[in-house]
Amino acid sequence: MRIELCNCLQILPVEGGLKLREAPVYIEDGVIRDRLESVDRVIDCGGRIVLPGLVNAHHHIYSNLAKGIAVAGPMRDFSGILEKLWWRLDRTLNEEDVILSTAQTLEDCIRSGVTTVFDHHISSSFIDGSLQRMGEVFDAYGLNGVLCFEISGRNGKEIFRQSLEENIRFRSHAKGNLRGVIGLHASFTLSDDELREIADRIDGAPIHIHVAEAEDDVRVTREISGMGILERLGKFGLLNPDSLLVHCNLLEESEMKEISGLPVFVVHNIESAMNNALTVGNIHRMIEMGVKVAAGTDGMSSNILRAMRTSVLYTKQLNRDPDVGYDEFQSMLLRNWQMKRTYDFPLGIREGEKADLAVFDYVPVTPIHDGNLIGHLLFGVAESTARWVIKDRDILLDDGRLMSDFCEDRLTKNRVIAERLHERFFNNINRMKR
Repeated sequence: MRIELCNCLQILPVEGGLKLREAPVYIEDGVIRDRLESVDRVIDCGGRIVLPGLVNAHHHIYSNLAKGIAVAGPMRDFSGILEKLWWRLDRTLNEEDVILSTAQTLEDCIRSGVTTVFDHHISSSFIDGSLQRMGEVFDAYGLNGVLCFEISGRNGKEIFRQSLEENIRFRSHAKGNLRGVIGLHASFTLSDDELREIADRIDGAPIHIHVAEAEDDVRVTREISGMGILERLGKFGLLNPDSLLVHCNLLEESEMKEISGLPVFVVHNIESAMNNALTVGNIHRMIEMGVKVAAGTDGMSSNILRAMRTSVLYTKQLNRDPDVGYDEFQSMLLRNWQMKRTYDFPLGIREGEKADLAVFDYVPVTPIHDGNLIGHLLFGVAESTARWVIKDRDILLDDGRLMSDFCEDRLTKNRVIAERLHERFFNNINRMKR
């Protein structure tokens, strides 16, 4: 099919920033073209904004069904949050839950204009084949997925080894719109022997790991190893190129300087840090030092632009400076798009590339030009949802309507699945109380 998107405003990454392009977008059989002599369908965007498909650099799809779940008593601190909510949830999830969580999350991603998701998965009662099943859902929705399974020592040796094998198996078979990396929970839940075994098995593959999210990680790592988190990961040869170091809220200046010289990404997750009452890393300082800072949502939502806007607002407050934030937003947005290329996905809006773009339901009524694009993105586009999303040969979202019927055809008992999950979670809490 040959498609023309007319009456649109493209915002494109260029060397050093963003650029406005007022021109139609042409797509022929899923490939971007500079022009076409004739088309089969014209989509009038009505003056709306077009962006390359967005990237969420750190998601937790498994958390999607946790909305409203009952937690036993006050959580009080980060350890309480993990032990009373997330670690109990991961032991409760089954295959049916994982499939539904993935489908629901990807629908939210499409509505948010997100077409590439780096996910950090855990379901310790459903390990073998879990990433493959998630990948099948990604295929059904047509999105890019960079997937991994969280390896931890907290559930015993057998689950540790199954988790490691799941990462290795998926990475070796991932193709098309899927990639695999090696998922680690965090330094403080992995012993030296476990880190050594991981390093020996993964052959220099990128890792996706929580780093210095909270004081627990920093303190326990020093207690068990006598060194900092980065030093420890480096000792075992795990700071591999293209790795994702997530959070990094409590890094010291010397550690930020070290990271700035490595070919790795730091992934900032502002909303979850605030929700968990944690210290938030200073991205203004990180970016100033040359750290490659990307942005994720950590399972809080799938709206990456809104998360980036929250980062801007918090960065202003943290640095007591109303003039910071815009450059940091642009840097994170460009870095997220760079991650597409790093993992061999096209940007999706340049001549000869496979199409990967989103038309947002935002029509500027104030002047728009190269000098004020960030203001429109932060206070206009981030407030909207996608209207059209086109990926390869498929229109994933057409005039606001999701085109996949995956949930309707495959998971007709969505509410029942979620209710059963919540019931199992509640029963597990009661058993532990006794």
